[in-house]
Amino acid sequence: MRSPIPVSAPAERLAASGIASAATAITIPADAPRGRGRITSTLWWSVALIALLCAIALLAPDLACVEGLTELNDAARALASRHWPGPLTLVVRAKPGLPAALVRDGTVGVRVPGASLALDLVRAFGGALTATSCNPSGHPAAQTAEEVRGYFGARLQILGEVTPGGAPSTLVDATGATVRILRQGAVSLP
Repeated sequence: MRSPIPVSAPAERLAASGIASAATAITIPADAPRGRGRITSTLWWSVALIALLCAIALLAPDLACVEGLTELNDAARALASRHWPGPLTLVVRAKPGLPAALVRDGTVGVRVPGASLALDLVRAFGGALTATSCNPSGHPAAQTAEEVRGYFGARLQILGEVTPGGAPSTLVDATGATVRILRQGAVSLP
């Protein structure tokens, strides 16, 4: 059983376009413009570079939020209904209006995380947040709050002390009539 950690203050900071680290993932409001609020230019450009080099998934508080940002086909909706909240990331068609840094070839990765600090944070925030590994490019993902501090110093508000670990989320391309598993992970799919 995880310890309850208050997430209202970090959610308020995110609402002001700050950056936080929860369970060693960096989160930023999905609609945060560069330079607004407490985002430092160095860290913002690090995150923007990650977005250019690899897709950044969105964490959402629930299926309704995902449906407001994306176009889910029947297959995607069925998978989401069966496995969310949980470790399943769906690549789906993005609706117009999502920041270009989050969209790759008209698609975006989305997930409603399972019971975790990340789910608590995204629900307290009340909307989608970006999520990426909490490490500089080329370095191993941080596993503890101390490792996050070593990478980023005081530039991030850190929630929790240790990553929950385990298998990564299963990654599924659900943009077509049939789904395609891109990465097998914690959710076992045929």
